[in-house]
Amino acid sequence: MIGVGERGLDHLDCLFAKFRDEVEISGILCSTPESTFEKALDLELPYFNSVEEISKDNTDAVIITTKSNKHTLFGRMMLNKGLPVLIEKPFTTNLAEAKDLALLAKQKNTFVMVGHSEQFNPAYQEMCKMAVLPFRDLKAYRMINSPHRCRDISVVLDLMIQELGMLAQIAPRKKPKIRTRVMRRNHWQDEIFANLSFAVGCEADIVACRRAKKEKQVMILKDRKCDCWKVDFAESALFKNDALIFQGAKKSALENELHNFVNAVKGLEKPLVDAQFALKAMKIAFDIENFSRSEETRMNKNRKKLVSTL
Repeated sequence: MIGVGERGLDHLDCLFAKFRDEVEISGILCSTPESTFEKALDLELPYFNSVEEISKDNTDAVIITTKSNKHTLFGRMMLNKGLPVLIEKPFTTNLAEAKDLALLAKQKNTFVMVGHSEQFNPAYQEMCKMAVLPFRDLKAYRMINSPHRCRDISVVLDLMIQELGMLAQIAPRKKPKIRTRVMRRNHWQDEIFANLSFAVGCEADIVACRRAKKEKQVMILKDRKCDCWKVDFAESALFKNDALIFQGAKKSALENELHNFVNAVKGLEKPLVDAQFALKAMKIAFDIENFSRSEETRMNKNRKKLVSTL
């Protein structure tokens, strides 16, 4: 385990609780030797003094939960050792690095899995089995109240990337037309609305915010039969035409994700969210970011023109 912050601890807690008979923690590594030693002492876990100590001789797979700007560095180092890796989302902070890691994994005959954990949410997976896809209309809200979360990346890569990963699975393959709206309350890097229109008549509206007054993690989808499906990710609940039809275990998405990763390392399954899959979501994410920057520039120019006429 490289990186043992809040998300890293979530992974460790789940591994201890659900995978104790299958998985042994070979060691943890934090940002400094001092913090590594303190964390290892606190958690009663073995540790590595440096990333060079991690090898196929002592480790079968690596989970990387560092800050986003370190994903490429550690991902590349582990893949060069031939080790499969699970990298927390976002995959990387730019498209070129993501492509490089995907290619490197192929060259080293191993794999990268990316932590789009909501795709393992039981309610979402149940909807994918039952709804008649591709959808006609989709609305998604991923709104939390955590203004200091992941300040090295925008809300698009931090939160909206979950929905973009799902769209890569359930939407038509052709690239959508993208429009964004800069919200008035917060800067677009903390709150954004994106509209994605697909050529075959599918349309998706996504709102992501990490300064929300009221938290909401919901997807509402109208399928080809005009049935309305609602996934409540926090409750792992699925509704069809306003009637509750499925209730999964809360907070089980990470467990399902780790189960897929462990089995992929054993060669029993393929990773559900591999590097190529994550790349599809990232391409749309960066398009949304670029469109938002352009929209912000346009609005600022219009504001300056207005002020100059007063």
